[in-house]
Amino acid sequence: MSDRSASGPHRTARHVVTGTLAVAAFALALIVAASGRSRAAAAVLTPTVTVTPTPTALATPDAVDECVACLPPTATVVTDLNVRRGPGVDYAVLGTLRSGTTILITGVNADGTWLQVVYPAGADGRGWIARRYATVSGDLASVAVVAAPTPTPTITPTPTPTPTEAAAPGADAATGWLGEYFDNLYLNDPAVLVRLDPVLDFNWADRAPAPGLPADDF
Repeated sequence: MSDRSASGPHRTARHVVTGTLAVAAFALALIVAASGRSRAAAAVLTPTVTVTPTPTALATPDAVDECVACLPPTATVVTDLNVRRGPGVDYAVLGTLRSGTTILITGVNADGTWLQVVYPAGADGRGWIARRYATVSGDLASVAVVAAPTPTPTITPTPTPTPTEAAAPGADAATGWLGEYFDNLYLNDPAVLVRLDPVLDFNWADRAPAPGLPADDF
């Protein structure tokens, strides 16, 4: 009897403690679950912010104008070309410019058909070339009109007769070198003169090889 009455209260206390722990564990589980749902909701609802960097403006360099018209005019010859002492074929030849040579222009003659150029072999380091055989770059109007110098008289040498050999009997007397002479550097037809030259030994200097032909550029 005493054993039952002593054990009854202890069993009741154990049940109460066990029930209390179960309730506490259940409440803790609810709290943890609620906390997890809150974090999940916060993760879903929290927007992602993308930060776009602001581009750095580059400094723009100052523009530099190039004045083509301000540059000294030049001439590029389109063929091998004589440089003369003055603007015309009556002037002595100082030298020759190779095709493609570019040279500085310092003046023009009155009608613009000849160009005065820098040429060390000429008087005062100048010479003249025919305008039609050169390509001009730059402002030709920026150079001065230069008066033509006085031509130097040229002494025409007296031609020495060339002895000819008598043709052998029965041979054709019309023998020699067939020469075709054109009034241009490009051999554009027609030929101005066609003749037989007995020998190839010419020294025309500043003279034309025959009437009707120019003294230069033929």
